[in-house]
Amino acid sequence: MIQLPKILPPPQKKIKGLPDTMKWLSGEGAGSWFLIEEYNSEDSYKVSRFSPDGTIECEGQFTTNQSFEISKEYSITYPSHCAKVTLSQFGKTITLHKK
Repeated sequence: MIQLPKILPPPQKKIKGLPDTMKWLSGEGAGSWFLIEEYNSEDSYKVSRFSPDGTIECEGQFTTNQSFEISKEYSITYPSHCAKVTLSQFGKTITLHKK
């Protein structure tokens, strides 16, 4: 029986045709790519979640009442799913909620 590593590393390559700005979130036995883009205002974002092979799992409009600088470095952390995405930036935790 093959035993999977507890936390999967990111795939060797990002998905061809998708932006380099995608962020990988490792999980137990699985992982997902997240793409966050500005939407209509500075506190509104389009979030797309992709499987490791690039299949879209969900997407939608998200908002936050916290300061988030999309052009600066950040990472995706837990909990993150199709209704809520948690980010870490400048030592702060930022939560995006689906509208």
